[in-house]
Amino acid sequence: MQYAIRDTQDEVACCADAVGAAATGETRNTEIAAAGGLNECNTQHAIRNANDELDQVKSKFTQFLSAASAPHGLDAYTKQAMAIALSVAQRCDPCLRMHIAKARTKGFTDAEIDEAAWMGISFAGSPAMVFYETIKKDLPA
Repeated sequence: MQYAIRDTQDEVACCADAVGAAATGETRNTEIAAAGGLNECNTQHAIRNANDELDQVKSKFTQFLSAASAPHGLDAYTKQAMAIALSVAQRCDPCLRMHIAKARTKGFTDAEIDEAAWMGISFAGSPAMVFYETIKKDLPA
């Protein structure tokens, strides 16, 4: 199979928006205890601090994903194929839908998308196969 030459400097989309971060209960409990126990004022303060911490974690994780997805030794086209394979292997529905859509905008053929997906299936087994086939049927052509 012959592949067309594509722009290799594009950044590969990442799943950061589908990822939520969670603060530990221990952090919140320590803040509440330090503030003198539960009351409306220190509860709101603790919630604001926890939300700020979550925003920082999400921001740093998003930066990490962006750096990992940027082309370095591997071009963006190869990384996009890898993202499809890994999304199938991990059975991440929103990830797979986004990466297939992004692959199509980069010029991937259905055969190339299938080939990438089957790499994920080959590593993750039949549950990944059922997952991919179910998503594939649900996507617009």
